[in-house]
Amino acid sequence: MNLKKLKEVRKQRKITQEVLSDALGYKGKSGYYMLESGKAQISIPQSLIIKDVLTLNDAEYKEIFLT
Repeated sequence: MNLKKLKEVRKQRKITQEVLSDALGYKGKSGYYMLESGKAQISIPQSLIIKDVLTLNDAEYKEIFLT
């Protein structure tokens, strides 16, 4: 998993950690922060939600989540 690329894409698309936390059902941004920082694992369903929110194409998804 390429967490650095995930953070880079999120910032490029001007999506906040709060937006992704809400989409994933967390009460605050700390839930998403734990995922992006590598302190918690991202599940496949969570990765698909992130893909939708960040509008990742298949190549970006593969680069971030399958490497």
